[in-house]
Amino acid sequence: MADLDPLIRVRKYEVEQRQKFLADLYVQEETLRAQKQKMLDDLAHEEASLEGLGVEMLTYFSHYKESVLERIDDIDESLKTVAQRIQIAREAVRDAFAEFKKIEITDAARKAEILAELDAKESKMFDDIALQTFRKQQDD
Repeated sequence: MADLDPLIRVRKYEVEQRQKFLADLYVQEETLRAQKQKMLDDLAHEEASLEGLGVEMLTYFSHYKESVLERIDDIDESLKTVAQRIQIAREAVRDAFAEFKKIEITDAARKAEILAELDAKESKMFDDIALQTFRKQQDD
């Protein structure tokens, strides 16, 4: 039987790399959410500070608001893309982990089988020794 330890190490490394990639995607998602929230907060703050300013400032604010809302829409699109990538990455992690566990379970079963064979051989050897000792004692 082939030793599965190298394959287990490779599969474990693959799972870890996929988990790191997934974690990076979560960081990306959180960063985008924070950017969106900051823009919304800034927009609300600017809108609140418009009180008492002239019509000309309202025109500038209108352009600013449009620009901010466009950037928020871009962020929303990016969030959708990242959410899709996260879903795909989760599936990849799940599949890699399942493959890793299959190999690990197979390896454990093989090792248990080998240990059982060794125990049986050892038991047979001790039985033979005990039988020989008993015969020697009977002969004496």
